[in-house]
Amino acid sequence: MELPDVRLEPDHVVAGRVVDEAGEPLAGVQVSRGSSFSDVVESAQDGTFEVGGIDPERADFMLFARLEGRVVTMTKVFADSAPVELVLPRGLTVTGRVVDEAGSPLPYAQ
Repeated sequence: MELPDVRLEPDHVVAGRVVDEAGEPLAGVQVSRGSSFSDVVESAQDGTFEVGGIDPERADFMLFARLEGRVVTMTKVFADSAPVELVLPRGLTVTGRVVDEAGSPLPYAQ
């Protein structure tokens, strides 16, 4: 039995760099094509990343980036765009207590 030839098209790749507010590179940032972060790449020491598997027929998509202690950032990316720069500003920490109407702490509140 003769099998037909299969031609695989190359993936389209979107490249970029993740930086902080001062323009310094951020390593270990999770970058994903979707908000579920199910298909994640991590930025390198110099903040660079490449996200593959982009459908070149698709005009645009959302790119998300997150890192502990930083604000999650998202941006619209076009399939044929130049390298993307994502800025992750430092986040804020909020502390406090969750209480009921009587002022008693709720033990399992998060």
